[in-house]
Amino acid sequence: MPLELARDGGNGERALADGIRAVFALPVWADPHSPDGAGLVWSLYRDAPGPLSRTDLHTARDHADAAALLTTAAVHTSRGAGVRLPPHEAVVHQATGMISYRHEVTPDQALDLLRGHAYARGIDLAELAHHIVHGHRTLPH
Repeated sequence: MPLELARDGGNGERALADGIRAVFALPVWADPHSPDGAGLVWSLYRDAPGPLSRTDLHTARDHADAAALLTTAAVHTSRGAGVRLPPHEAVVHQATGMISYRHEVTPDQALDLLRGHAYARGIDLAELAHHIVHGHRTLPH
């Protein structure tokens, strides 16, 4: 898919500056027990514009399918032990990745920034992460 600069909060311009010319998203897994359709998407980035070749798409789909199998096995194992992976954990990881990219810090540093911002403002971590992922809030530089 072509980068849409108008709707991404400025990340498209940074992605272009970093040499990213194409972005692809492959659905990996959807939680059938989630009322909001929570799931995982595998994002691929490439330095050349245009669609994926059939071979590359096939390889990417194979990897996404393998990730889906591992994720499904982990969720079923967790549920069998009386533990469920809450959907809000995924949004925290997504926000951490976005902060890491935007602020040019490691994922650990990004998670520390996210936690610190939530704690300092008395905001629930998952709620803050949701606002960041959906473009309603950014962290100061």
